[in-house]
Amino acid sequence: MNPKIRLLLTALSVATSLPSVAYAQSTTALLYKKTVLVSDTKGSGLTQDPVMVNPWGMAFQPDGAFWINDSNSGVATLYDGNGTKVQKTFTIPNPINASLKSQPTGLGWNPTPGFLVPGTNLTALL
Repeated sequence: MNPKIRLLLTALSVATSLPSVAYAQSTTALLYKKTVLVSDTKGSGLTQDPVMVNPWGMAFQPDGAFWINDSNSGVATLYDGNGTKVQKTFTIPNPINASLKSQPTGLGWNPTPGFLVPGTNLTALL
């Protein structure tokens, strides 16, 4: 299997909480095994990360990290293809009330410096 497809399939299981099972897609006979890489619950994934609570959204930088929004933690976390946390965790500002924790649910990746993150002077390009 193409390594990029394998990495993507593995990364997609980061944000799931279903038990590890093998799936078969009958139209193409593609078989794969799901591996939960990261979970907030001890023993549910290869890595435990207590901030990964109610993960929503995922964006992938080509040749880079996977960004996952942790909606109940109000942050976005970066992981490599093995589920290891990379760089730091980014707090997402609440656009309505800065004193309240945000609940990010959507995520996008923009490789240009022309996009400012709302509520900050930061560009999308870090």
